[in-house]
Formats: sequence, C-alpha cells, structure tokens
Amino acid sequence: MALKKKAVKRTQSRAPKKTKPGIYTSPSGNVSLSVPTYWAFRQTNDDLQLISPSGDVSLIVNAYSGNSNGRLDARQHLDHLLASAPKQSRVKRDTASNKRAAARYKDTDGTSWCVEFITDGKLLLLGEISSTGTLTTPEAKTALNALGSIKIKTSR
Repeated sequence: MALKKKAVKRTQSRAPKKTKPGIYTSPSGNVSLSVPTYWAFRQTNDDLQLISPSGDVSLIVNAYSGNSNGRLDARQHLDHLLASAPKQSRVKRDTASNKRAAARYKDTDGTSWCVEFITDGKLLLLGEISSTGTLTTPEAKTALNALGSIKIKTSR
C-alpha cells in the first residue's frame, strides 16, 4: 500500500530579496564604510579598495594621521591635491567645510574622478573614485553613495 505525501505549503515567497550593503568598520573602530553588494573589497596596509563587478569603477580610501601642529583641514588638502594634479578639465567643487571637501573632474585620459577629503581634525581620509565612464552610471552612483557613507568616529 503506497502512502500519499501531502504537499507542503510554502510560506516564504520565491521573489529575490533585496540585499543591503555591509558595513566595514576598521580594526581600531574609528572609521566605517558601506560596502556595496557584489563589489570586491580588499584591505591593504595602506588603503581600502572597493571595485565594481564590471571593474570599470573603483573607490580607494587612504588614511593619514595628523601631526601635533594643529587640526587638519579638508579644504586645504583638497586645494593642494588639485594644484599638484595634472591639468584637468572643468573641476566641479562640492560645498566644502573644514571636515569634508570634495571635487569632481575628468583627466586628460578621459577617466572621471571624484576626490573627497574627510577629517575629524586628527585623522585625514582621502577617498578617490575613478571611472572609465561618467560619474552618472549606476556603478559610479553606487561608489558615490559608498564614499558618502564614510564616517569617522571621534574619540571623546
């Protein structure tokens, strides 16, 4: 005598779930960064690297510590970087403060760049997005969101 199996009702839908980006926090706990889903993430001694699935867009974050001469100013470092960089096409500067300063430009090779300095006065982060296309592609917008998610926790 054969037994009939009852069909099991599934309560979960098979629709794909939207995944949320992960948050990377540095080992010292003072810097956090949103890591987009499916992007390659690599940490070296000097920097953090995020690379898009297509490889056309990358975000690199470098950290520098300040000296005891005073507080670090993001605007001064941005001015120095843009003055020492090779000639660029139109530089578009975002609103800047002493804690965060950013600019976008396209270099002579056609690579689009977005650079941003972030500081808490003692630690300075340089975030650089490079894209073989424009900074309006979906992957570039994802990188810009990741760059905007960088936070430095100040020690009290």
